[in-house]
Amino acid sequence: MNNWILPTSVHVAGVDWQIETNYKAVLDVLIQYNNPDYDEEDKLFYLLIGLVKDFDKLDPCDYLEMCSALSDFIDMGATDKTVKPRVMDWEQDASIIIPEINKQIGNGIDVRNMDMHWWTFLGYYMGIGEGTFAHVVSIRTKKAKHQKLEKWEKDFLNENKDLVLLKEKLSRQEIEEKEALLREIDGNRSG
Repeated sequence: MNNWILPTSVHVAGVDWQIETNYKAVLDVLIQYNNPDYDEEDKLFYLLIGLVKDFDKLDPCDYLEMCSALSDFIDMGATDKTVKPRVMDWEQDASIIIPEINKQIGNGIDVRNMDMHWWTFLGYYMGIGEGTFAHVVSIRTKKAKHQKLEKWEKDFLNENKDLVLLKEKLSRQEIEEKEALLREIDGNRSG
């Protein structure tokens, strides 16, 4: 991939396929990709229908190659695919990412009112400097690596647990099972 050009297509099975490049569409796919109610096949299908403009013309034999090409597009062609600890969540962290990106855009413009290419959005995201989001990610990273937190980081964590700690995403079935267990516990306490 040529990082100096904003791609609007991916090359799969000898064809240049037009793709959805708006950051909102990509974020929607990434959020759905983290949905615990979807199995891997559902997630890949959501990726395909969410980003391939002429999905209905894509041969099912090319689905995996297309998923790989879309993954490369989402990652801006990054070659390092090592799995790293999860330290951010697009959905949970939106409230602290948006202001940081808005600061970079400037002029009182809100990114949510803009259409922009995914790579442009990622450029703003990667340019996030010191601020709440950076502090949150730093604390999460240290915790994931079992590193000692500074005193101010411990204080920040204790005062902002809902902001700092990544919430566990449960499937509908897991939520129902948990609720049933809680009802059973409550029933045992009262009876």
